[in-house]
Amino acid sequence: MLADIESKTTSPDLWRTALIAALGVLTAALVGIELTRSAGNVASVWLATGVTIGLILRWPERRVIVLVVSGAMIMLANLFYGDPVPVAAGLSMANVAGSVVIIAGLGMIGWKPTEIEDGKGILRFAAMALLAGPAVGAVIGALVIHLAYGAPYLAVAERWFLSDMIGNFILAPAVIFRDAGNRLVRHWRHFCLWLAGLVGVGLASVATDMMLILLAVPPVMVVLASGIGIAAVGAAGALVAVGATWTTVSGFGPVFQAVDGDLGQAIQLLQVFLAFSIGIGQLVAVLMAQRRRAEFDLQLYRTTIDNAPEGVLLTDLKGKFVLWNDKLLEILGTTEELLAGKGRLGRAEYRTDNAAILARLAKGERIRGMPFRRLTDDGRPIVAELDGVPILNDGNFAGAAISIRDISHEFELRRQAETRTRELEAFLDAAAEGIVGTDANGNITIWNRAAEAIYGISAQEARGTPVRDLPGGDPIAVKEDRLRRLKRGEKFRNLQSMRISRDGTERQVEISINPVFDQDGNFAGTAGSLRDLSEIRRAEARSQESQRQLADATRAITDAIAIFDAEERLVHFNQNYARLVGGIERLRPGMSWEFIVRTNLESGALNLPEGVTDRDAWIEHRRSNRFNADRPFVLSLPDGTWLVGRDYPMEDGGFISVRQDITELKQREAELARSNRDLEQFAFIASHDLREPLRKIQSFGGILSSEYADAIPEEARTFLGFMTNGADRMENLIDDLLQFSRAGRSQEAMEDVDLAAAVSEAMDNLLVLINDTDAVVNVGSLPRVRGRHGDIVRIFQNLIANAIKYRHPDRNPEISIGSEGNQDGMVRISVRDNGSGIAAEHAETVFEPFRRLGRRDAVAGTGMGLAIVRKLAVGLGGGIWLDVSGDRAEADGACFRLELPECG
Repeated sequence: MLADIESKTTSPDLWRTALIAALGVLTAALVGIELTRSAGNVASVWLATGVTIGLILRWPERRVIVLVVSGAMIMLANLFYGDPVPVAAGLSMANVAGSVVIIAGLGMIGWKPTEIEDGKGILRFAAMALLAGPAVGAVIGALVIHLAYGAPYLAVAERWFLSDMIGNFILAPAVIFRDAGNRLVRHWRHFCLWLAGLVGVGLASVATDMMLILLAVPPVMVVLASGIGIAAVGAAGALVAVGATWTTVSGFGPVFQAVDGDLGQAIQLLQVFLAFSIGIGQLVAVLMAQRRRAEFDLQLYRTTIDNAPEGVLLTDLKGKFVLWNDKLLEILGTTEELLAGKGRLGRAEYRTDNAAILARLAKGERIRGMPFRRLTDDGRPIVAELDGVPILNDGNFAGAAISIRDISHEFELRRQAETRTRELEAFLDAAAEGIVGTDANGNITIWNRAAEAIYGISAQEARGTPVRDLPGGDPIAVKEDRLRRLKRGEKFRNLQSMRISRDGTERQVEISINPVFDQDGNFAGTAGSLRDLSEIRRAEARSQESQRQLADATRAITDAIAIFDAEERLVHFNQNYARLVGGIERLRPGMSWEFIVRTNLESGALNLPEGVTDRDAWIEHRRSNRFNADRPFVLSLPDGTWLVGRDYPMEDGGFISVRQDITELKQREAELARSNRDLEQFAFIASHDLREPLRKIQSFGGILSSEYADAIPEEARTFLGFMTNGADRMENLIDDLLQFSRAGRSQEAMEDVDLAAAVSEAMDNLLVLINDTDAVVNVGSLPRVRGRHGDIVRIFQNLIANAIKYRHPDRNPEISIGSEGNQDGMVRISVRDNGSGIAAEHAETVFEPFRRLGRRDAVAGTGMGLAIVRKLAVGLGGGIWLDVSGDRAEADGACFRLELPECG
C-alpha cells in the first residue's frame, strides 16, 4: 500500500536521502529522549516518528531506506543514553511500526501527499497520524518500558500516545508540505520576530508561574500560519513543544506548578495545550495556503479567460451569467451592461435553447463542437461552435464553463469550399469521359464514375493505387517512360489503348494526359481523360446492321416508304416509292420533301384533290396535317392509280411517309356500291311486290272476319286471326327491312347539328306514346355535333321508343339524356332508363337485326330498332354500345352510350 502514496517532489539520490533521514531522525530522537528521560523515558520517539512519517510521504520511493535509517537512528540514540540493546531495539520497533501503520492507512483510503495542502486532506491525514499510528506505537513502546523498568503500562501507554500525536502533527505536515521551507526562508525576518515573541511569552510565564500567559501562544501560531505558512507553524511549534516539555519535566514552569508537581498530569495538560495551539496553527496554515492557491488560480483563470481567443462564459447552476471575457462581448455584439442585465439564461428568445444546453451540462455531459446560431444584439447573424464543461463541487453540479468560437467566416469559406467540391464532383461524375488524376508519385487521387464504368473499380478502391497498376494498357516500361516525359512538360493526345475491366471485358479507350505543376513549377501530378470507344464502335456496328435490316425490310414491303429528317430531307426510301415519284430522273437522299411534291405536281405524276386549285395552299395543308397519322389522305394518279397516304412522326422531328396502293380496293368499293344500289333496288321491289299479296290477304281476311264471322266455326275464326296477325307482322317486317337497308344511305349533307333540337324533334314525334305511358324524359345540356339532322332524330326516336316499350311493369318510364364530354374528337352522350334492364350477356345481341329478348308477344315490334340505330351511328362516323361496366344492376334499367363526331 505504500506504493499508492505519490509525491510530485523529486527524491534525492540514495545517499543524500539516507544522510538527511539519519540527521533528522537522530536529532529528533536525542531531543525527545532528553526531554522525556526525567519522566521515565515514556515517549522517547515522539519527535522522531513525525520526522520519519514526513520524509516517507515526501519521498515515497525512498520509504524503505527512510524506515531502515529511522529505526537505526532511534536505536543509536537510546543506546547513547545507556538503554540496553533490547530496550533500544524495542523503542526503535515502536517508531517503525507506528510509521508503517500510518503510511498503510493513508494508502488504504487513497490519500495523496498533495492533499496535505487543503483542509479536507489534512483532516484525513490527522485521522491516521493522530490515532492509528500513535496507538500502535504506544502499545509497543509502553510494553518495552514496562518490561525493562517496571513502569505502569497504562500510564506509559497513555503518555506515549499523546506525545506521539503531538510529534506527528508538529513535524510531519511541515515536512510533507510543498514549498513550505522556501516560504519560511523568504519570510525569515518575520518568523524570527514572532519566534522572539513566543520565547518572550514562555519566559514570562516561567518567571511569573502564570499559565494564562501561555494563552498568547495560539494567536501567535495563527499569525505565523496566515503570514508565513505551515513550516513556520511546525518550526515554532517544535521549539515551543521542546521548551514547554523541558521546563515541565525539569520540575519547574507554570504547567508543573499548576498541578502541584504531578509530573504525569502536567505532561497530559501540556500535551493538550500543545495539540490545541499547534493544531489551530496547522489548520489555519493549510486554509491560508488553500486560499492563496485559489486566489492564484482565480487570477490565472481570469488572465486566461481575458486573453482567450474564444468567447468564454461561466454560469452558476441556475444558468445566470457570472463571468465572461471581452471576446464573448465582441462575438455576441453586446456590452457588459446588456449581458449583465439579461438575468438567468440570457435573452428571452434564446432561454429555451440555453436551458436545454444547461440541462445537458447538469447531467454531467460534455459538449463539443455544437453548432450555435444566434442573432447578436447589434443585429448580426452569427454561426459559432459551442463547447461546454460542467463545473462540479463535491460531485454536484455547480455551474458550467462555456466557450464560443465565431466560425461565421470559416463557415462561409467551408460552405463555399464544399459547394465548389460538390460542383467539381458533380461535374466529374457527369462527364461522359473517365477522369483520372494522380499525385507526383503516380498515385490516383481523382476517379470519376465514367472511370469506374471503364475499369469496374470503385473510386474508394482506386484512390491511392498507383496508376501503373491498373489492369491492361501499355507495358510498365512504356508507362514509366511516359511519366518521365510528363514530368518534362510533354502532353499526350488521343492515345489508342486497350483496357481490361475487372470482369475481363476488353475496352478500346482513347487517352489524353496533361502534366500538372504547382506554383513553384514543380511537377505535382497528372490529369487524364479516358474516352471509351467500345460503345461507339458497337453503336456504329449496330447502326450499320440497322441500316441493312431497314433496307431489307423496306425492299420486302409492298407499300411505298420514304423517311425524312426534321428538316424534311430524304434519308431513306424503297424502290416502290421511287417508282411513284415522277419528273425526277434519279431520286437521291438529301432531296427535300417539298421539292419532290412540287416536281410530281408539275410533271403531272400527281393530281391535286378534286375541288382544290391552290397548289401552295394544298402543300401547306399537307405539311400542317402531317402528324395526324390517324387521319389518312387519298391521292389519285393520272394513270388511274389510287393511293392512301399516312405520315408517321418520329421523336427526332422527322417523319415516315407511307403510300399504299388501294386501286383494287377502290374498284371493289365501286362494285360494292353498285351491289348496294342493286340490293336497295331489290329490297324496294321486293317490298313492293310482297305488299300486294299481303294487302289481298289482309283485305279478304278482313271481309271473312266481318261479314262471314257467324258462318265460320270458332276454330276457323281462330286460324283466320292468326293469318291476319301474321300478315300485319309481315308488313311491319318489310317496312323495317326497307328502313334498315336505307339507314346510313341518306343523301343529306353532313353539317353541324344541334343535339338539343334533334332530341326535341324526336320527342315531338313520340308525343302520343309518351303521354299514354306517362313517361318522363329528362334532357340535359347537349352540344352540337357533326352529322345529318334526320339520321340523328331517328337515332334518338328509336332509343326513346325502345326505352318506353321495355319499361318496368311497376313504375312509370323515366329516361335521362345527357352529355359526358368530348374525347378523341368524339362527343359522348348517355341515354339511361329505369326499365327492366338488359343482361350483360345480351350486350351485343340487342343490336342484331330481328333479335328480340323475351317473348315475342309481350312487346310489339320486329327487333330492328337498335340495329337501325347502330347502322345510323356508324354511318355518321360514330358508334353505340350498351354500358354493362361497374356495379350497374340489371334491375336498374339500361344505359346506352352514343358517340358522334364533334363539330369541325
